[in-house]
Amino acid sequence: MDFDIVAIFKRMYRACGVENDNQLSKFFNVKPSTIQGWKVAKTPPLKACYEIYQRTGVTVEWLVDGTEPKTEKVADIQFGSRARAINMDEDAFARAFQEEVLSGIRLDFFSANEMTTMANIERLGRHLFRELNNEPLIQKKVDKEVECA
Repeated sequence: MDFDIVAIFKRMYRACGVENDNQLSKFFNVKPSTIQGWKVAKTPPLKACYEIYQRTGVTVEWLVDGTEPKTEKVADIQFGSRARAINMDEDAFARAFQEEVLSGIRLDFFSANEMTTMANIERLGRHLFRELNNEPLIQKKVDKEVECA
């Protein structure tokens, strides 16, 4: 079987959020010559593809041959437009959103602080789901001051 190594590496760059071999070598904590060796071999570096899957959630199948996953993921939703979260209910969307946020934290795309809780991440996911589906948004709970007579 012939593999399109150029396309595989483009998908690897995209999944890892990098632009070149040097950045990819840092992602894997290997020497740039290791990346070059993978390219020269003209076969997918399956161990590396599996590590990308573990760290980012993209499927090995997509990395190797470009086949889109058969499951719904938050990444499948067209953010920026008010596209509907097709084939996902609010609970599934919130769970998928939590996983994506946790992946982002693990990959140092952004950081968490003492206010970052699973409940807050879930609440944000539900808010996003409702916004994408043009549903009423979650109202912020406001404590009213009690007047003393």
